[in-house]
Amino acid sequence: MSKKLNIEKSLISKSLPIIILIDILILPYFPIFIIPFSLPIVLILNLLTVKQSVREEYFLLFLIVTVMISISILIGLFTYDRSEYLLENLKRGLQLITTFSYFFYYRYILKTIDISFKSVFLVFVIYFTVLSILFMINPNYLVDLKMLIYKSSANRIEDIFYNYRFSYMFTDPNTAGYLYAIVVIFMLYNMNLKLVEKLVTILSVPINLIAIQSNALLLIFLMILGFEIINFIIYKKRVSKTQIITVGISLILIYTLFAQYKTTITPYLDYFFSRIQNVSSDNKEGRLDRYILTLKNFTPYLWGEGYILLINGNIFKPHSDHFRMIYSYGIVAYLGILKFFFNNMFKGKRYFFLIPAIVAFSINTLIDEQKLLALFLILLSYSLIVDKKNMLGEKNEKNISV
Repeated sequence: MSKKLNIEKSLISKSLPIIILIDILILPYFPIFIIPFSLPIVLILNLLTVKQSVREEYFLLFLIVTVMISISILIGLFTYDRSEYLLENLKRGLQLITTFSYFFYYRYILKTIDISFKSVFLVFVIYFTVLSILFMINPNYLVDLKMLIYKSSANRIEDIFYNYRFSYMFTDPNTAGYLYAIVVIFMLYNMNLKLVEKLVTILSVPINLIAIQSNALLLIFLMILGFEIINFIIYKKRVSKTQIITVGISLILIYTLFAQYKTTITPYLDYFFSRIQNVSSDNKEGRLDRYILTLKNFTPYLWGEGYILLINGNIFKPHSDHFRMIYSYGIVAYLGILKFFFNNMFKGKRYFFLIPAIVAFSINTLIDEQKLLALFLILLSYSLIVDKKNMLGEKNEKNISV
């Protein structure tokens, strides 16, 4: 009997993280409260396992950030008289704080169980790319999908016809681009992909670049390509046959696809190139002007004034999590978040998935879209645990050799 219970427990432990990942990547938000379906489950599981995390550095950073967010909301209420925005400040503060639960849950579970995300990621890439192709053929397909499934972003349907940019389940196409980029880059540098799997992943990139039409997404993949070229020049590594075959077949398939669907793709290419030439076309005042306005109107303190920022009584969005964290929650919370998120930025190719995250954090937002942040924290947790296991394996090998 006990053996049967252990088997069932093991199956639940292995399947639940996969189900949660599917929820983050594919399922819609909960319709009443805009949260992932998996969030309440992850929060409960964290409460049951909190003792395992208390002594870790990451938990201390989390506590510091949580305290500073709470203090900032209270300061916004009593010092800046933001009572009318109290509900929004609380909602946004809780959204950020609770999303960390994904990090700690996966950190706990991955310490004892080896789980592969490859199948889920491949399904997501194929699903995402098929939707983007359908969108380019007829944008009404995305409208119908949002009305039927992804209802949380259905209130901005008019933007689809105004911009003709694929936004997946989100209101902002850039968010869709960051989510996709994090998954693809993580797959390419952290998973053993077969030739067909690599081809599917690489082939999806130009298709989704055109459909999403994000300058930031283009920048991310150009950065990755640049790093690879520099790495090749410096270390003069030999190119394997598999790499040559992968690139060759990818180029042939891309050319064939573009030739076959030229009339469908050309309008999107034209608009994409026009966006590249005018980087601030989707922002009348431009990001730089907005950042200057932020610096002129706000003063950094150890604490902040709550999520809602005002200029002359009007709600102001800084379009950068650097400014959002500094002025909404204070310098202490900002430094804590930076260390938590990007401390491993320069630890090799395995952490290249941090590039789209830092780009989102810098020129759009990583913290405001709960599913995007949850995915990032899940993969950060995964990478840290893999590193720790690798280090322990190396130590054991040394001890054996001695």
